[in-house]
This record gives sequence, structure tokens and C-alpha cells, in this order.
Amino acid sequence: MNIGIIGLGARSVAYTKNLQTYFKEHKIISVCDIDEERLTNYVEFFFKDEKPDVYTDYKELLKDTRLDAVIITTPDYAHREIVLDAMDRDVHIILEKPIEASAERALDIYRRAKGYKKNIMLGFVLRYTPIVERLKAMIDSGEVGEIVSISASENLAPSHSSSYMRRWHRYNRYSGGMMNTKCCHDIDVIRFLVGSDVKKVSAIGRLGIYTHRDGVAEHCCDCPEKDTCLYSFNYAGYKSKTRFDCMEDICVYNSEKDVIDSESMLVEFENGVNLAYELSMASAEETRKGTINCTKATIEYHVTNRTIKIIPRGDGEPIYITLPEAVSGHGGGDLGLLKRFFACCEGGALANDSYDGLVATLTCMAGEISIAEGRTVDFGELMN
Repeated sequence: MNIGIIGLGARSVAYTKNLQTYFKEHKIISVCDIDEERLTNYVEFFFKDEKPDVYTDYKELLKDTRLDAVIITTPDYAHREIVLDAMDRDVHIILEKPIEASAERALDIYRRAKGYKKNIMLGFVLRYTPIVERLKAMIDSGEVGEIVSISASENLAPSHSSSYMRRWHRYNRYSGGMMNTKCCHDIDVIRFLVGSDVKKVSAIGRLGIYTHRDGVAEHCCDCPEKDTCLYSFNYAGYKSKTRFDCMEDICVYNSEKDVIDSESMLVEFENGVNLAYELSMASAEETRKGTINCTKATIEYHVTNRTIKIIPRGDGEPIYITLPEAVSGHGGGDLGLLKRFFACCEGGALANDSYDGLVATLTCMAGEISIAEGRTVDFGELMN
């Protein structure tokens, strides 16, 4: 297959590396970014022999009749127009999560994609991790009984959490909120395990860590606390031709922002299952984990450590499972998603994640409404 990549940020790096390492039979024939310097650096760094065609206008890239598929990894707020034009071009599509940064724009994509005759997959990489595949098989087989409730969390270590306060993600208008930009694929994978649609959402949250501080500089390089601050950023080492993410050398405390940095969300699913989900950007370590209470057993899973513990209700000893170390990012999900994508494209199956992407984003946005208005949100409000 001939592939084009639109948007050359950190996520495009992951796709490019995996394609060049594990899917050499498929070829990246074109790349696009509005930043000409980044575009030049990207091609020089990743393509040593045959160079792809380069574009600063994605519409010109889509005119190439050789294209079979595109991977869209632009910022969240720039998805709608590109994916709609890609569907007009009738190519297979991978659209990086989240689907969009507003409910209206997400609905536009979903409505257009409902009848799409090619594959359109969201970057919900967690679905394709060995640990989630094991959990899904366990639940679907009935060996642990039916799900009653779930508690889950994603906890970000200092370097990771602070990076969002140096990027465009710190504005709701660009990201749709921190839960949408960071955790929509967690919400998706839990709904995937539960097997039911969302009914109601309630949430609390605030900006509690990255708040204004006096006596610190606008830029880390000039700050008197640069050698002691937990969030100090070495921008000199960051700005090189081999870096393709989008942080700025700005103080995480005093950077302009309107997102929150902690949120607790309660979700009621249509089948009665309850979810308690927490996003914390104040963790000492990086973890993604949860507990699934079922009628026959309780499952404790730790995505970061690749472990599952099954505790029977009643008699029986706990069962411990440790899965092999992943060979790609997101616990093996980056590679797993591409395997699924090419299997669908080549095998005649049709993958369409547009509804899943819509529900995940609208669930996160229902949490934002709940925080702002202090009420429980009926999910149907956002689907209209």
C-alpha cells in the first residue's frame, strides 16, 4: 500500500518508525506539514534512501492518485477538514485520537463517516495491547462473570504532565479539554470491555498544580529555580533537527491555559455498569491501572507493569499473569493497531471507529460540562 502522512508531530514519528521496521512492504510515498523546516528535517532524518514527496498543503497530497491510505496526525482541532477531504478522496484512513476537539466537529466527522466504504480507524491503540486483548477475552468468555463496576486511573509523572502545559493542548479550544486529549482512549477501552453505551456522566475537576507563581521567570532557561524546579525544562537540548514534538520553553506555572490538571469522572453505562475514572497529573510515577469487579471474580490490572491479578469471589487462590514486554509504544498498541489496519485493508474486512471516537470524545466533554455546571449530564444531550 502507498501511504501519506499528514502532520509531522510526535505521533507521526511512532507510525513512521513502526512502518519502516515492521511493515516494509508498505511504502510512505508522501508527507505533509505546514512547517517547512520540520518537513525538511523529518524527511532527512527518517528517509535515508528513497525520499517521499513533500507538501505543505494536505489538499495537494490528497491529489496523488497513487495513494491507498493516509495517516492523519495533526493537532486535535485540525482533524475535521482533513478527514472529510480524505473521505472524499476515498482512501483508507488512520485518524489519531481524539476524533476532534469539539462536539460539533466530532459529530460532523461521524455523520460523514457512517457510510464510508473504506477503513477509518481511530488511534485507539490501547485496544490492541496484549493486556487489553487478554482482559477482553477473559470477560467475553464469562469466566469472571458479568462486570458490575470498574475503577481506573491514568497518573502522569512530572515530566509527562508538565509537557501539556508547554503545548497547544493547554487550551480547551484546541484540545477539547485535558480528559479528551489525554484519556479518550482510556474511556474507549473501558467502554470496549463493558460492551455498552454511555448513559450519564458526572465529574469534578480543577487546575490545582500548574497555577500562577510569583518570582519565577517566563522561560525556564532564565529562571532562578531552573536547577531545583521539578518541572525544569532543558530547551537547549530539545531544539534539534531530530525532535518533532511541540513544546515551548515557557513556565508551566505561568503559561496561559484554561484546562484542568485533575479530574474524577463517574460514568453510568446503559447496561448498569458504573465506572469511576481518575486523571491525575500530580503523580510521582507513570501508571495506567484499574480494578474490574465482576460477579465471579475481581480483576486488578496494571497496563504499565503488564500484570493482571484475578481474585475469585469465594474459594480459590488468586491467579497472577505477567505479559511479555512490548516491542512498540503504548504497551504494544502502536504496532497492534497497524497490524489490525493492514489486516482489514488487505482482507476485505471493514473497520469503522467513527462512532467509538465520537462516544469517547463526547463522554469526556460531558465531564467538562458537569464540572462547569455542577450537574450530572445525560449523554443523549450531546448526541443531538
